[in-house]
Amino acid sequence: MSKPYIQSLSLADAHKADIFCVATTDKYTISASADGTVKLWENNDSNPAGAVLATNAVGFHHVSTDTNGDILAVVAFDGTLSLFDLRTLEPIQTKINDEVSGIWAVAISGNGHQMAVTNTSGHVFQWNLETDELVHKFPVTRPSHGITVDFSQCGEYISSGHENGGLYLFSTKTGRLMYSLLGHSTPIRSVKISPNSSLLAVGDDSGIVYLYHISSGEYYTNLTGHETWVMAVAWNESGEYVLSGSYDGKMKVWSTENKTCVCTQTALTTPVFTVAWLKKGWGLGVIGGKNQGFVAGGVGKNLVWCREAAGE
Repeated sequence: MSKPYIQSLSLADAHKADIFCVATTDKYTISASADGTVKLWENNDSNPAGAVLATNAVGFHHVSTDTNGDILAVVAFDGTLSLFDLRTLEPIQTKINDEVSGIWAVAISGNGHQMAVTNTSGHVFQWNLETDELVHKFPVTRPSHGITVDFSQCGEYISSGHENGGLYLFSTKTGRLMYSLLGHSTPIRSVKISPNSSLLAVGDDSGIVYLYHISSGEYYTNLTGHETWVMAVAWNESGEYVLSGSYDGKMKVWSTENKTCVCTQTALTTPVFTVAWLKKGWGLGVIGGKNQGFVAGGVGKNLVWCREAAGE
């Protein structure tokens, strides 16, 4: 079984330095770079210019939005987090930097009411965006730099991955650790919970994409094929496919049902740091139609969009 994705748009020098993170909404592709900018790229434009939304001299490495694309969180290398209203493009005031130091990764809940963050000390926090208050500081059994975090669309789970291989799932209802997934000895680069909250996808420095059952923490499958570190993973909107980006310069699309790679895309050629899906209909300009697609960035300063070969 194959499911080809073809390059639809490549923007050379989209940033002046490496691109560490991308996120997508119906209106924008959002990119964060070591060049000190967060840029917005209009999805309906076939040659978007990239408007600068935020600047910080030390650079940015994480961004996250809610499902509706109303709120954006960005994290800079100085450990500070900023919030923006994507409807008005105005900043949103927050007290989180006063209470949480050394913020590293961020994930906004699907409804935009909550936010999960990790910090360089290895702690994991749940923050209420409506009241601007801390909800939970979750217990971590082996704290180390919190590289990645995700918030389930249902709002019930938060997962985090750490530099020492620590991998955790927490309950937002109880504020407790549900389980720690053992067996990872290399840094966890990316965690993503599937849209229906049934599976957890994990990318680490082993070069393998791991899938686990959310309900039990039991192993589901390994997806092998990358030659080195898996830097990013992402689910498509139906949860049928996982997209991965690796330091080997390849992006792969995996079928979770067949447990196989259905597409390998090498449009970037340089190490891939970040990937994100565009839902059907989101990329009329950058994708060139109503097809499902994805965007990727990394070393080399370029952004690349790819679309499903079949369809509209």
